[in-house]
Amino acid sequence: MVEQSSVLIVFDYFNKEQRRAVGSNPASCTNFKLNKMATAAKRSRQSRVLVMLEKQLKSGVKTQKKTTDVKVPLTETDIKRIKKEIEVLSKLV
Repeated sequence: MVEQSSVLIVFDYFNKEQRRAVGSNPASCTNFKLNKMATAAKRSRQSRVLVMLEKQLKSGVKTQKKTTDVKVPLTETDIKRIKKEIEVLSKLV
């Protein structure tokens, strides 16, 4: 168990956004990451997802739910969602 005083010291280093995410209980912040930097594994995953989404947008099809081989065309909502996700990921990678 973590002592209350050490938790409060760590809690002081969080910014306002991180404090809101943790809530009013500083004891729950022990697993909250102080470092906002993305790890190499996370960046790699993000770049792979970016490539996959661009490929899916180019092909214009998606896999139907509960199947592995049935392809259906992308809807306008899907296209809008994918473009937004590509935009977000391209800023991160």
